[in-house]
Amino acid sequence: MRLLRCWRSSATAPPRPVLHFVQKVPTPHNNALLAALDRSGRCDLRVYYAVRSVGMYGWKDGLENEVKTAEILPETKVDWRFVWHALSARNETYLFVGWPGRTVRVTYALMWATRRRFLFWCDYPSDLLRGAALAQHHSFPASVVRRFLYHVVRTRASRVFLVGQHTVEAFAARGWPRARLGNLPVCVSLPEEPSLPEAERLAVREVNHVEADDLFLLSGSRLEWSKGFDVLVLACAVLRARGHRRFRLVIVGDGAERENLQRLVREHSLDEHVFFERWLEPSAFERVVRACDVYVHTARFDAFGGGTLMAMASGKPVVGSDGAGSALERVVDGANGYLYPRESAEALAARLERFLDDQALAGAMGGEARKTALQWPPERSAAIVLDALLLHD
Repeated sequence: MRLLRCWRSSATAPPRPVLHFVQKVPTPHNNALLAALDRSGRCDLRVYYAVRSVGMYGWKDGLENEVKTAEILPETKVDWRFVWHALSARNETYLFVGWPGRTVRVTYALMWATRRRFLFWCDYPSDLLRGAALAQHHSFPASVVRRFLYHVVRTRASRVFLVGQHTVEAFAARGWPRARLGNLPVCVSLPEEPSLPEAERLAVREVNHVEADDLFLLSGSRLEWSKGFDVLVLACAVLRARGHRRFRLVIVGDGAERENLQRLVREHSLDEHVFFERWLEPSAFERVVRACDVYVHTARFDAFGGGTLMAMASGKPVVGSDGAGSALERVVDGANGYLYPRESAEALAARLERFLDDQALAGAMGGEARKTALQWPPERSAAIVLDALLLHD
């Protein structure tokens, strides 16, 4: 009888909603969200990418199939099969991350024309940035296309997810209906044990030129002006001028500013203190984060930034600028890290100096950073998406 009841229950249970997750390129933080969605058992997840990987990162970890076997959309032509299914399968939900690739842009246009609803997710867009130095300039045709795509999202998206509350406020200030805006910050996986085994921690530090009693500072991102690494190098020069020698900074990444930053290091005689490492595989970068003492999120502007989240998940304090979105929203100044004015090398140096003067400070603040990270597990972000999925249409 019990088996019969179970069979009847399963036979009448409604099918799980289908969620198509469409984005440009696989990333470790989005994979954390996808894994949480898949584990929930509350949706049938399908994953698509416009690009298998970004060439400048050189990642080989197979991120595109880490959670689900993904479909890669063609780069140079429209996948009409994808477009037709998106338009016709009205009982299924599409969540688009931005508007990556030709196929997705055509899909947007036809969804607008056919009044098809969807979910949308983006970070702080370049056109909302204040200051010509940070704004990305587009040709007139590209600007027209972008305005149209924003119009599609504004009129057809049943929910607009935005990375960080500061992005929600920026969209609301531009007249977007607040009732359809939601904060969906990026997330990272939370290691059960934030610290590496001691032997492994020491090995990672040795590879990165860090002596046993050095303060190990870490930062990483694209090496471009907006990321503010020149301010970080100058802050190290201030520390050295004040007589500090027991610190090492490793900057992970690559980009157009690499040579300028290396020249700045030489000009200030920081060759023994500042080291550059090109892009690491995500798993390798996580090991370095877990071995460092303090993570520095130095940015003139960063929509959010996964490095800060990874560091806090690993029990590391973060010193972040007031232009770094994730630092602004997660760092409690003086508790789990410090904030500083984005252009002030002196202010940044003063924050870093506190860790040099008090060897126990990094550990104490790191414990608080871990507590903050535990408040934002991937399951929390997944629940935001799943709740919107139930209300969709």
